[in-house]
Amino acid sequence: KAGLVAGQTILVHAAAGGVGHFAVQLAKIKGAKVIATASGRNEAFVNGLGADQFIDYTKDKFEDKVKDVDVVFHTIDAQYRAASFRTVKKGGWLVGITGQFPEAEGEPYGVKASFVGVCSAAPILQRPLPSGVMPKRTGMPSVGRVRFAGSGSSNSSGGSKTILVGSL
Repeated sequence: KAGLVAGQTILVHAAAGGVGHFAVQLAKIKGAKVIATASGRNEAFVNGLGADQFIDYTKDKFEDKVKDVDVVFHTIDAQYRAASFRTVKKGGWLVGITGQFPEAEGEPYGVKASFVGVCSAAPILQRPLPSGVMPKRTGMPSVGRVRFAGSGSSNSSGGSKTILVGSL
């Protein structure tokens, strides 16, 4: 949605998470500079994905360390969205996947904003990943097992399992 291109800078929140670790890799494939937030115990993992700068959110406030990024990929609680907006340069983008919000929310900051929805994981998991992108292995079932687990299982809200679809 944000049209990330080579040479731009993106802040990826929760970069060690199930969605964030893909975002880091996809942004690097596009040639972007990646600033990543995660807990310190995940620093080596996130840096190994290609992050150019790591912020341990348990020690530092990201908004004190980051200014004028082109894009924020907001995968954390909505209470941090205002702080994320303040890190984006005028005309940049905040793309969020948590806490649906109106696009107009970015206007006071001079930032474009978009909430990205999700869809059923089963058709997506049958597609190959882009060259060089590796799924997080620690604590995650294999892709084959995810596909079978997704059919007929549900999450805590009663809906089916979902996966993010889109591009940065």
